[in-house]
Amino acid sequence: RIAMRYDRCVHTFMSAICLAATVLFWINES
Repeated sequence: RIAMRYDRCVHTFMSAICLAATVLFWINES
């Protein structure tokens, strides 16, 4: 099973998406 590796990949991807969204929101607000 490669579920663990896939899980980590998804977690990293989601973290990157959230971080990018936060940065874009912060830039638009300032």
